Amino acid sequence: MMTFRNQRLRDFAVPMGTNWLLNDIAEAKGKQALYTHQSPQVLKALREMALVQSVESSNRIEGVTVAPGRLRPLVFGHARPQDCSEEDIS
Repeated sequence: MMTFRNQRLRDFAVPMGTNWLLNDIAEAKGKQALYTHQSPQVLKALREMALVQSVESSNRIEGVTVAPGRLRPLVFGHARPQDCSEEDIS
């Protein structure tokens, strides 16, 4: 098992490009926390929209289609399926 004693990391150099990438990651993480804190309803709406579009696309690939007005209620369980296609989606 390696240890950090005896100044093993003292001579270890991190490339500048890696430092820049780590800085960008830290900055993005801060922005994400800000958006989560300031606009939770916007993020919820975007998440729901992405879920509906994902369900629609994956089912369209399999040849299953539904009326656009019925898709959202079926995905979120607010409507009962009326035919075979709607059962596949729900």
